[in-house]
Amino acid sequence: MAPQTSHRIASEARVERDERQLRAGRPFVRAEILTDRSLSLGVQTAPVDRCRAAAQALGIEVVHRRSGGTGVLALPGDIVWTMVLPRSDPRLGRDFLRAYDRWGAPAVDLLGARGFPAHWGPPPGRSESLCPLGSGGQVLWNEGRVVGAAAQHLAGGALMHHGILFWAPRTELAVAIWPEDAGAIRELLGSLDPTGSMPLAEGWAIELEEILEAWLGGSPERT
Repeated sequence: MAPQTSHRIASEARVERDERQLRAGRPFVRAEILTDRSLSLGVQTAPVDRCRAAAQALGIEVVHRRSGGTGVLALPGDIVWTMVLPRSDPRLGRDFLRAYDRWGAPAVDLLGARGFPAHWGPPPGRSESLCPLGSGGQVLWNEGRVVGAAAQHLAGGALMHHGILFWAPRTELAVAIWPEDAGAIRELLGSLDPTGSMPLAEGWAIELEEILEAWLGGSPERT
């Protein structure tokens, strides 16, 4: 199969592709931008029914991922990345499920080069069902606001790490889905480009993919 040239993908297609790559268990890396609005629900989401109903009322597609965490609102232009490595790969290390600083280093490098100093750190613990403002794992901070998140999933003989950078503003949509968290959303949930320019975001995604490949020390499968 010829390598993909487009760095744009729909949310459901990304989930399906990532699961195929995880089952294959071979080294894989990809960075893209999303083309649609979606609510991604992780395995720890609660309450699922209320979040799903709120999103569907707004015309937002609901997708279910196998990785941990709760709900993540994604918008067109959001930059997403996926890495898959076999469990036997020495690059995983023993801390792979908690190594946000290490797995997420390419995202930090990208943002730093673009003038957005960022770091992975503990989440604010201000929401039970909005993952970036929850209490599990780590999130990506820029100047006091959360601009990204990531999660891992181990299945069979491979580990998948995937993450998202919040490109376009999403405050009011997020408030509509999680009204109980309105104060925390307005205070803490950030984004990278107030214009939401998708061509600009795609350029960032291409650069992130190059950083990911260099970080992994080669060019893993990309098809």
